[in-house]
Amino acid sequence: MGYILLQGGAEFSGRMADSDNRAIELAGGPDVKIMVLPTAAAADQRQDQVGQNALAWFHSLGATNVEVLPIIDRDSAESLTNRKALREAKLIYLPSGNAAYLAQVLRASSAHEAMQDAYENGAVIAGSSAGAVVMSDPYFDNISQRSQKGLGFIQKICLLPSHDQIGSRWANRVRTVIPMATLIGLDEQTGIIQEGEDWHVLGAGVASVYRGSEIRQFASGESFTLTKR
Repeated sequence: MGYILLQGGAEFSGRMADSDNRAIELAGGPDVKIMVLPTAAAADQRQDQVGQNALAWFHSLGATNVEVLPIIDRDSAESLTNRKALREAKLIYLPSGNAAYLAQVLRASSAHEAMQDAYENGAVIAGSSAGAVVMSDPYFDNISQRSQKGLGFIQKICLLPSHDQIGSRWANRVRTVIPMATLIGLDEQTGIIQEGEDWHVLGAGVASVYRGSEIRQFASGESFTLTKR
């Protein structure tokens, strides 16, 4: 099994180096195959700019084998060529954008199946903001204010991205809509990486874990677990 990286936002801006570098390390080093899917940005035709930003960012971190995979609609999500590329990837990254569109395009597609195969074979599956939100099944869509079916890489967790900006405002609504989920608020410039049962915090902000009426905050270098030991 591989690793999951969730980020609160502000990717490709020079402020997420700690968690991205750790993801590259876990994936096998700077020469491994990295695939960026600008799918969420395709909802408003920003996929080209997001792709360019992603390439520049990962190259600045020393990555040598980075590709933007143009999965922008359901047809491209069903492409056999794209499916093969994803299965061979060691780090698959979903940038921010429109969460509902991202889930609609990927869910139960050939691309989704290939991502699951890659994860089961040790790859890192990473996402920022909307790209992180849809990792859960279900996830909370802040636009419709409803529970939606996600990609299922993590269970019983709902992510509140940009927690230090606007994400904390959704907490009460999420607890009402998806009461069985554990809420994790992630500040911008902050990521958490799952390694086994532990989630490791990296970045400038904090991860806020909601447990009933209690909110515990974990800073960079700290870890937490959501399972009882």
